[in-house]
Amino acid sequence: MKGNQLKVSVTAAPVAGRATDHMVRFLAENFGVTPNDIEVVFGRFNVNKQLRIKSPKNLPAIIGKHLSKNLIEAPTTAPGAYSSCS
Repeated sequence: MKGNQLKVSVTAAPVAGRATDHMVRFLAENFGVTPNDIEVVFGRFNVNKQLRIKSPKNLPAIIGKHLSKNLIEAPTTAPGAYSSCS
């Protein structure tokens, strides 16, 4: 994890989207979905990407640890109260 982003390095050459395809297959296996369940929202031919994973069945441990850490550190609001930004 790098901030709120998952950093993935692949060995496939970044030619004609092959590295992206390789990454999608890798992530599909780790999230328990098929490669068709992962949509590259943007960045197909860029080093930075945004993906949408449809109904993940697994949560990789590194992401679970990151989420747990953020939940522990996140400020809480009293029940029935809310916060807003203007």
